[in-house]
Parts: sequence; structure tokens; C-alpha cells
Amino acid sequence: MQIEQAVKTHLTNAAAVAALVSTRVYYVLARGQHITAPYVVITKVSAIRQQTHDGPAHLAESTFQITSYATTFTEAKQVAGVIQTALEAYAGNLGSAPYVVVGATTYDDEVDYLDEETGLFSVQQEFTFTHYE
Repeated sequence: MQIEQAVKTHLTNAAAVAALVSTRVYYVLARGQHITAPYVVITKVSAIRQQTHDGPAHLAESTFQITSYATTFTEAKQVAGVIQTALEAYAGNLGSAPYVVVGATTYDDEVDYLDEETGLFSVQQEFTFTHYE
């Protein structure tokens, strides 16, 4: 399993996340698609792969922006809060078999936003996963 799918599967399977957004967790969403809020969009923003003198170390640091969208600011913050709980400081098997082994997860940043075009509030969070490939 790739890290992108593992993050999505982990969030979809987290009971607190599912209670708020059901299965509306997407990996990259085209602008203009109309999805019932609240929902979550996952986007990989960087991937740094470690090297040794002998070649790839099969260790990477992947940073994801995970954005929670909702019709109210309070609801967007609530969804972001359960995502933070599900991911912050996570280590272990991520996703479903074959798992991605995560050594550490850091919560790097958070930005609140109002999309004037859609009228939706969002909370953009960044998480970095140190994982094996």
C-alpha cells in the first residue's frame, strides 16, 4: 500500500472522523466538484526520500495537507480536531494490509480559511509522516 492510500484508509476507518464526514475523505479533488459538506481532502505536498552510499534507504518523509471543509467554521474546526487526534504522534502500521510502517508523525501547521466562491469554511492542516517504502 502506498502512503497516500494508507492515510486515506486510516482517516476513513477512524470512528470519530467517520461520525462527522462519513466516507467523504478524498485524495485530491478537482476544483469545482460539488461534494456534500463536511468533507476532507488529502494532498501530498512533499516527499523526501533518504539515500545511503549504497542507494535508496527505503525511508521517506511525506508531508500531507489535510483540509477539512464545512458549512460553518465550528464544524470545520471540529472535523480538524478529530483528524488531529487520529494522526498526531501516530506511529505503527498505517492503512490496511499491506501496511505502511510509520515511525513518527508530526503535526506541522494549521491555517483557517473561508472560500468565498463556495462559501465553505476550511481548516488546512499539515502532517509529516516518517515511513518505510
